[in-house]
Amino acid sequence: MDKITAKGFLDALACIEAPISKMEQHIWELEESERRKYLELTGNLMKYHFEFMMSVVNEYPELDPDGLGEKHYKKLKCKYSKNK
Repeated sequence: MDKITAKGFLDALACIEAPISKMEQHIWELEESERRKYLELTGNLMKYHFEFMMSVVNEYPELDPDGLGEKHYKKLKCKYSKNK
């Protein structure tokens, strides 16, 4: 994978963080029996989101949102959270 593709993946990952977070907020409005099911499903989404991101970051550590790529990733998240 080239760096442009890696940045494209991170762009897409940043894009889906806000909707997942919004889903999680709505989950807390559910009855407890239903809530458990949807919390588990949301947890799986976040797990795969993280695994995908780490696959990219392992190849391009300079893009790590918790490292050198933090400023870039935060900018992407802000861009997408404004487009709710």
